[in-house]
Amino acid sequence: MTFADVLSLFTALDAFAVGLLIVAWIGIGVVIENAPAHRASVSVLMKAYRRDWMHAFVTRSPRIFDAQILGNLRQGTAFFASACMIAMGGGLALIGNTDRLLGVAEDLAIERAPAVVWEVKILLILLFIANAFLKFVWAHRLFGYCSVVMAAVPNDETDPSAYPRAAKAAEINITAATGYNRGLRSIYFGLGSALWLIGAPALILATLLTLGVIWRREFASRSRSVLLMPDTETVTQKRRDSHQAAPYIAPMRYAFAFLACLAGPAFADDPVVEAATISMSGNTATISVTIRHGDTGWDHYADGWAVLAPDGTQLGYRKLLHPHETEQPFTRSLSGVVLPDGIDHILIRASDNVTGMAQDTYRVNLR
Repeated sequence: MTFADVLSLFTALDAFAVGLLIVAWIGIGVVIENAPAHRASVSVLMKAYRRDWMHAFVTRSPRIFDAQILGNLRQGTAFFASACMIAMGGGLALIGNTDRLLGVAEDLAIERAPAVVWEVKILLILLFIANAFLKFVWAHRLFGYCSVVMAAVPNDETDPSAYPRAAKAAEINITAATGYNRGLRSIYFGLGSALWLIGAPALILATLLTLGVIWRREFASRSRSVLLMPDTETVTQKRRDSHQAAPYIAPMRYAFAFLACLAGPAFADDPVVEAATISMSGNTATISVTIRHGDTGWDHYADGWAVLAPDGTQLGYRKLLHPHETEQPFTRSLSGVVLPDGIDHILIRASDNVTGMAQDTYRVNLR
């Protein structure tokens, strides 16, 4: 049987269903990974937290907690890679014995078709599973690379190589997570493609359902709402406020947020320090600062804040390694700041990567 003979066994609706499946699979991946700042996906939002993780990793001691997290990530990728291998083995065995599948189809009153039709349909499932397997294996390897780079990060924030190496580890971690998420999406669409065994209409329905589930989890899930909450607001407070709000508030809030994102580049003024707290251990302080700034991306964002003595002497500097356009305001901490004896207050001054240090300072009283 030639390739043309095989194609003649499928209808135009089959071709449309398979085309829709492939377009949906590729398209949702592009949308998720390149979501705009005003409508960031969960995957994009998690990138910022992964970078913050590696920034905090520099000063954390001991680092057992970080090792456990990375170990769990590698176990997850290994589990799915193993499951994909088992599934591929079962699919290949089924292709080699289609008589059993034909018997099941006959019992369920599914359309009668030659064995080659069932083989092609199973092969489509296997292609998605094989792609997922490759993504999981590569993600597992990248998480291994990340662990090596993390081990090379000095546990001393004054070391000039500490934060650059931590940033490298963060980017490798993000790349690994991207591969892991792509593998999961292949699994989702692979499960949906199994309904082609019933028929083309079932495949179309499964594709649309899978697309909706993935979109909701990335753009309309509860977890996304939590990630978008300011660090100064609790989940309980957020739920209470949302329950008390009038029904028409939510659409207005989204409309204003959208307009604010459009106006952001034009009104991105100096970063503003909205709040600051300090905790002391002897003469060493840990300072948490909340900053608001109209970050527009890598071209203009708040890139740090300085701790100043009353006479203007810089006592410490917290470098911000990436934009926070989807998290405003945001709070970050700096530990190990040694305060001179005899001062009754400190000053916080924020900066951005375009205009430098802001003019205004924020006073934090020590007594």
